[in-house]
Amino acid sequence: MSSKEINAYCHFCGASVGDVSERTGNKVESIYDCPKCWVNYCSQCSALKDDSLDGIVICLRCNSKMERVL
Repeated sequence: MSSKEINAYCHFCGASVGDVSERTGNKVESIYDCPKCWVNYCSQCSALKDDSLDGIVICLRCNSKMERVL
């Protein structure tokens, strides 16, 4: 059985996990995908809902809950 490498990147700053975001200058720790908009956000370009105890990440376009890809 072969494993496929996931090469996800942020559609806004172009960074992947481990890269430095050109937008913020900080290291990207994860990539999130919005299932409704089909857009990937990195941990630097996404919106984290502060009042949530479980760290739900919200899409900046449609306010949907995003799923972590990497």
